[in-house]
Amino acid sequence: MKFTWILLLFYFLTPFNVTALCNMKPKTVLYMNSSSRNNMKPKSQSILNLIRYKNIAPTALLTFSGAWITNPSMQSMLTSPMFLTALTSTICIMSASMAINDIYDIDIDKTNNPLRPLVTGELTIKEAKIVTAVLLGVTEYISCVYLPEHLRHIVHIAILDIVFYTKYLKPVLFLKNVSCASIVAFAVYFGGLSNMMISNPINMALLQMATQMVFFGSLHNELLLDIYDETGDRLNQINTVPVVYGIQNTWTIVYIFTNLNILLNMYQMTQLFDLSKGVFLFIVYIPFLYNLINVKRYNYSKEMAKYAVNESTKPMLFILLYLCWLTTI
Repeated sequence: MKFTWILLLFYFLTPFNVTALCNMKPKTVLYMNSSSRNNMKPKSQSILNLIRYKNIAPTALLTFSGAWITNPSMQSMLTSPMFLTALTSTICIMSASMAINDIYDIDIDKTNNPLRPLVTGELTIKEAKIVTAVLLGVTEYISCVYLPEHLRHIVHIAILDIVFYTKYLKPVLFLKNVSCASIVAFAVYFGGLSNMMISNPINMALLQMATQMVFFGSLHNELLLDIYDETGDRLNQINTVPVVYGIQNTWTIVYIFTNLNILLNMYQMTQLFDLSKGVFLFIVYIPFLYNLINVKRYNYSKEMAKYAVNESTKPMLFILLYLCWLTTI
């Protein structure tokens, strides 16, 4: 448990925070009329926006999918303290990562995401740090109480990743994309390990396939979002793949990774079951590929890149459900 408290101490005492402390100005009393008060969002809503509450359901689904693949029993999942702890920890870690990202990216978000709570002033940086500390504190406590040692190590690695990501990993070209994709794929694999009773070779192969699919799908989305944010990133001198190598080359990289992922998944599915199931998997991927190709057709439009990211959820969800179904036949 000391591990997370040490990380939180480091997080609160970074140069970023010391600088903020040195630059503190006397508080100004702000008088608001009733109209201004009515226009202010409640803190609870601002906190939900900070942690991207809309990502909670997809994160839970990823964890549930992994757990179902290794042990397809709803009763086992809902009555397992280990799985419920893994689910809660995953959601807390994902939410904390969003808050940490917004704290360090507050200047960049003034260009790329001007409606974020820290940019608009709905929340202060101090409040965002308190939210982060609570989320990671809860994660560490329940992990120490309910998880075995090997799963606690996974939790610590995930916490380490999100705490050091924005300040140290994000500036490193392409590593930041891999780091983000890994933390999303972690939800599937961690969920599977937390609900595994007996190691079944087919179920483990499906879990690895699901983790791989989510990783490459997230990498696809991360790079396309970098295309969407290219203007703001270039302005703030952030070395992303589109800024360094150009939007067209970034699209080519995404296209190659996506096709390799599809071919690898088809091969693994055919090896595990038969050719028909591998072909069916390819058919499900067609909308995924179609939207990616449309980005190029529309002259690498940033709006089309964002659309492709939003629409990628549907085929990925269907594939996860398909893999879950295969564990029951």
